[in-house]
Amino acid sequence: MKRIAIALILSFPLFLFAQTIISGGNVSGVWNKCNSPYLIQGNPEILGNDTLIIEAGVEVIFYPGYYITINGSLYSNGVEGDSVYFSNFESIITKEPYVGQLYFISEGSVSSNLIFTKIDGVNIETGFTYPFIGFTNSLISNSLIYLYGYLDNFELIDVKVENVEFFSIGYTWQVLRTVFIRSKIDFESYTYDHLYMTDFIIRDALDEAIYTWASFVTLKNGLIQNCWAGLLLESDAGSTGGANLNNVTIEGCYGADALFVNSVGFIMNDCIVKNNINGSVTSWDCTVNISNCVFENNSSTNGGGLAIDQIYPYSNSKIENTIFRNNIAVNKGGGLFLNGLFGGQLRLDNVQFYGNSSQYGGGFYTGHAYSGLTVNDIIVYNNSAIVDGGGIFLDEPTLEITLIRATICNNIAGNIGGGIFINNGTNAPYPYALSNNIMRSNSPDQINCNDTSIFNFEYSNIQNGWPGTGNIDADPLFTDPANGDYSLSWTNFPMADATKSPCIDSGNPASPLDPDGTPADMGAFPFNQAAPYEPQILSITDVPNDQGLSVNVVWKASVTDNPLYNEITHYTLWRELAASKSTWTYLGAVTADYSSEYFFTAPTLADSTSAGIPWFSYKVIAETSDPATYYTCQPDSGYSVDNLPPEAPTGLYGVYNNNKIGLYWNPSAAEDFDHFNIYERDLSTSNPMMFLESTNGYNFGDPWLSFSDVEYTVTAVDVNGNESNPGATWQASVIPGFYMDITVMMEGPFNGSEMDHKLKSSGVIPLAQPYSVSPWNYNGPETVLYIPGIDIVDWVLLELRQAPYVDYATNATIVARQAAFVKADGEVVAIDGLSWPRFDLPPSDDYYLVVWHRNHLGILSSIPITKVEQSMSYDFTTGPEQYYHGLQGAKELAPGIWGMIAADLNGDGTVNDTDKTAGWNIDAGKSGYLFSDANLDAHTNNRDKNQFLYLNASMESQIPDNYQFNCGEPLYDYRDGRSYATVQIGEQCWMAENLNLGEMICGVEDQSDNGIFEKYCYGNLREYCDTFGGLYQWNEMMAYALISESQGICPQGWHVPSDADWCELEDYADAGSIDCEEVGWKGSDAGYRLKSESGWLSNGNGGDDHDFTALPAGYRADADGHFYRITKGSYFWSSDENDSGTAWRTGMEYNFSSVNKGIQQKADGRSLRCIKN
Repeated sequence: MKRIAIALILSFPLFLFAQTIISGGNVSGVWNKCNSPYLIQGNPEILGNDTLIIEAGVEVIFYPGYYITINGSLYSNGVEGDSVYFSNFESIITKEPYVGQLYFISEGSVSSNLIFTKIDGVNIETGFTYPFIGFTNSLISNSLIYLYGYLDNFELIDVKVENVEFFSIGYTWQVLRTVFIRSKIDFESYTYDHLYMTDFIIRDALDEAIYTWASFVTLKNGLIQNCWAGLLLESDAGSTGGANLNNVTIEGCYGADALFVNSVGFIMNDCIVKNNINGSVTSWDCTVNISNCVFENNSSTNGGGLAIDQIYPYSNSKIENTIFRNNIAVNKGGGLFLNGLFGGQLRLDNVQFYGNSSQYGGGFYTGHAYSGLTVNDIIVYNNSAIVDGGGIFLDEPTLEITLIRATICNNIAGNIGGGIFINNGTNAPYPYALSNNIMRSNSPDQINCNDTSIFNFEYSNIQNGWPGTGNIDADPLFTDPANGDYSLSWTNFPMADATKSPCIDSGNPASPLDPDGTPADMGAFPFNQAAPYEPQILSITDVPNDQGLSVNVVWKASVTDNPLYNEITHYTLWRELAASKSTWTYLGAVTADYSSEYFFTAPTLADSTSAGIPWFSYKVIAETSDPATYYTCQPDSGYSVDNLPPEAPTGLYGVYNNNKIGLYWNPSAAEDFDHFNIYERDLSTSNPMMFLESTNGYNFGDPWLSFSDVEYTVTAVDVNGNESNPGATWQASVIPGFYMDITVMMEGPFNGSEMDHKLKSSGVIPLAQPYSVSPWNYNGPETVLYIPGIDIVDWVLLELRQAPYVDYATNATIVARQAAFVKADGEVVAIDGLSWPRFDLPPSDDYYLVVWHRNHLGILSSIPITKVEQSMSYDFTTGPEQYYHGLQGAKELAPGIWGMIAADLNGDGTVNDTDKTAGWNIDAGKSGYLFSDANLDAHTNNRDKNQFLYLNASMESQIPDNYQFNCGEPLYDYRDGRSYATVQIGEQCWMAENLNLGEMICGVEDQSDNGIFEKYCYGNLREYCDTFGGLYQWNEMMAYALISESQGICPQGWHVPSDADWCELEDYADAGSIDCEEVGWKGSDAGYRLKSESGWLSNGNGGDDHDFTALPAGYRADADGHFYRITKGSYFWSSDENDSGTAWRTGMEYNFSSVNKGIQQKADGRSLRCIKN
């Protein structure tokens, strides 16, 4: 007798409403939408080994002073359009933030993930540590998040954060695609905590957007906008920390610095800092590396664009490829402020300052440079200072300063030092390298310094002159200074005439050569003299709309290809031999005609295809009248593409015959043709053409006719993959079908590796299929003029059954039968001996295959046959798992080869004595095509009896021709994979468990005829369904049919019990004392005998004498959608209506031993026990 102990998962009241009060205690399992909202009116806890899952649509409301402690795992599983929502009671009324709380604390291997979750007015806090908290696709607002941990992790992905303050210490952050509005991040470090942010936006912060202490910060692809301050990154001497900003824009900060960095190293690459007031970027006691950045339209007290106060001692800092424009400093350094290089080195390379202004040092200011400052290749123009140093102000430099290749022009100072002002003060002089510079058009002067003997400018172009070696005073012939182009010009290069800038080749001879290998120029932009003598390949591109094997080479002319020089006569084109990589092939020549550019269509040796890209190198030589004088360009490479497809195929027609389609069309005339593509379309749908197959020929046979009305077309494809437009189409109305690729072995003729074909060699196989007799009674027309091939073993009968599950693949599910041949290697073939058997049915994934043989036990596939390319396939030989009921239905014939069991001589599905007495005994000693010939050698003799009949005695076919379920066996429901216990009680076979089919819906909703099985779970908790089964409205249970004894939603072969079925059960359990017509409580102890032995309230447990195990599942009331009487009662539907709104049910109660017959509203939710037909 069965003993079931029922443990309720949570302590719920015996009736439930559409809200849940959480007053404390341990929580786990699932919170679902049906019981929402969850009101936190205590301090519940998720224990360390527990998990709480909150489903989509749930609202969790915190009452004042209460919180959830998460020592285990919390998973908030919202979905798009139906989020989980955490809020607090008071914020709903007063809109005050920071009331509720989620408190995470654990040192175990736990994690919490919140997906599509809204947090509003709910604080989040961790204890000393919690390993991982992650938010995805979520909204966090009006909250305080305090993360206190050690080597823990916090993650925000696709999150919107609004009006939130974060404080984090001991956590590493990963932030991706997240937006922060009116929020602040305070990030501090225990050890090596790291803040990673990518693709982020921070807007409208009322304090610093991000504050860090002793931390590592990596910001990439971000925007910080309209905040009181941007980034404040601090540490103290000797602490760890650093910042790396890549492609970050900081703009619109209005209260303090856009970026303030103190005592940490920081790197900025490809960043923009613009439109900030009251502070742009300030660095204090740091190592600085800035590259490819723009500082624009900012303002500050010192350093309108950037202020660096003390370079970290003994460090090397640099600013390169960066622009400072239109910045304002109230005091010093309109673009850049440098102060106190105490032992650190700073380099400025290729930096531009223009449009900046301040009192001192309009472009940039440097003061107290007690260590090296190196400035190379800078341009300073259109800057202004109210007092001194319109372009540059060098204040009390005491160590070596290098200023080389600077262009300083059009700057203005209100007092002195329009271009550069140098204030040496009283410090001891040191040598300075000031050469190769241009200083022009500055006002009121170019240079002003208090000790000209110290600052020795040389090899520079200084307006109005300046003493020093190599200095000049001449128009530098800038290219377009009015538009900011201060490069040097030489209009008639290389003619050494008046168009040549005097700054070209005029720098310090001891300086390194310019990049073109010529003597140093003056200024920031050396003139390139090398390349113009040689042609320059501009592009090598495929020739469009051609058949490939050619490219267009375009090059820039040599500078001497002009009327002044008239040196170049023609250009020659060369291609490098791919194999040698050292030999060049002459391709042709182009006459020089003073053009600025030329082109030549050059051949390649192969085209680019999907298999690879063959690159070919080319060079151009500018030739002169002197063979010894020529100019060779740098080689470049390219590739060609055949981008012209073949013509569309023509002449398409088809033939539909014998359930096959043959397609035919004309060959392609394209020289580079490779193959044809065949496409088909189902004309019964609006679907487009689908690729079917490729072929090199110009005909095709389609055996896979899966559509009744089909359309075909063909395209041509060349060797480079170019596909033509489709040709004409051809349509046909066909019988859909498929071919069967079947492999099967039989025990009788098996010889160790394959099957003997002695029946064929003996000539006894009949020309007509042999299965027209009983028990097969198949009257198919399969007849041949001769037995094809030499290796046919025998006829077999194939049978397709269509069923939702293999147990139900009975005789009633047969959809097609066909006789075929089986060959020695196990392949089953059609009667032509070559092709596979074809079934004229639409392909489906619920066909099961039966194979019959006249004296072997029939077999059934354990799973549906599967589609493989253009056939349906099944191999019985690979293992017992291929057979229904496995080892009971098959035999291992050799290691790894399985087959059919021999000696069912009369085909009745069992090997027994009847096969001997009514079969073998009659035919013993005979020869020919005999059903008693178990080994198929054309003779009936002792080998058939001793090796097969006796050996396989009592073996049975496992094919469920008339499936007989044995009550007491588990009942498998293929619809959801559940198994149910069954029990025989008198003449009836009952499920011993309540049905639990369907998707849970909320108790306040009605089940509907929507094609989906739906159920209620008591308390809207799935755990209750797992124990007590589902609760169903009557119409849902009846599958919206109104016939008594209907199957309803019961499994196949079972039905919803009628009132008469219930009465028979009750009468059996009550020893014949039940009156079936009586309504209300009846009998004496049927209820006690049918109730389970545990789970009932008080002393209400039953004896479960018949293993019926009625559970106190309670019910769902339609009046309010609530649930009642869990542990108190069982209430089972019958299939009998009372009227249009009510139906009969039977019930049992904890405080009664009898049973109750009553009428119930069909819209209520009751339990279902199914009974076998």
